[in-house]
Amino acid sequence: MFLKNIKVGTKIIAMVVILSGTMLTIGTIGINGMRHSGNAIGHVYENQLLPVSELAETNDLISEAFIQLAVAAQHDTRLAESSAHTHPITFHTDQVDSALKKIDEIWHQYVGNKLTDKEKILVEKFDVTRQKILPSIRKSVELLKSGEYQQANVHFVQELIPAFKAFGGLVDELKQTKIALSKVETDKVFDQYLVARNFGSATIGFGLLLAITMGWWLVRAITRPLREAVAISDRIAHGDLTAEIRMDSGDETGQLLRAMRSMATQLKEMVGKVTQSTDTVNSTAAE
Repeated sequence: MFLKNIKVGTKIIAMVVILSGTMLTIGTIGINGMRHSGNAIGHVYENQLLPVSELAETNDLISEAFIQLAVAAQHDTRLAESSAHTHPITFHTDQVDSALKKIDEIWHQYVGNKLTDKEKILVEKFDVTRQKILPSIRKSVELLKSGEYQQANVHFVQELIPAFKAFGGLVDELKQTKIALSKVETDKVFDQYLVARNFGSATIGFGLLLAITMGWWLVRAITRPLREAVAISDRIAHGDLTAEIRMDSGDETGQLLRAMRSMATQLKEMVGKVTQSTDTVNSTAAE
């Protein structure tokens, strides 16, 4: 009964406000969902993918250092190929030093990332191996610079190659661990996306249902009394003043029906007076 007394304009404004609020809610949910997904993807990138690239770069740098050591060993004048090297041996050893420096920088960045318990164990093993292999590489550089090629080759075969294999194995294990963690976190992000998508779809569906329901209710609240008013007007136009006019609302349509009932009542009274006057005139004429 309360809703029937609300003005049509107020009903329209209320519907616009409710639908606007629903659209705003849906939009806010969508934006928050996208922001959350973006943050989660950024988290995977920063905490998993970047460290993997750092490990790959470390492996590439240590490989480059080994290549430069092997090429530097060809400066041994006892070898025929030494004549092909017109540059000083420092051309290679400087690149080795640069690679080692870069490895230290990358490693400090890597250990600054958020690590799981399993990663921390691997990192400790890796750091021990790193602390062994880097001084061993520097020792090879010193031997090569001092021209002790035979000792450098022996050191390379007996110490560096086994250390390099252990180093590479730990790098691969760390990379596989990071890749597995990336998969887990990516699956979580996808699950969160599905939840946000399903919730958003449900909210959109609710908004559409609400819009259809409110539109139907508003149209019905306006057109039903108007159809009744048109029917009554047609009966009055054909001289039927006995039509019962019911009013069950206080809005503009109810006011229209009220005015029509008042008009019908006044017409009845007017017709009654005319009829009475006509009867009086006929009685007087008869006398």
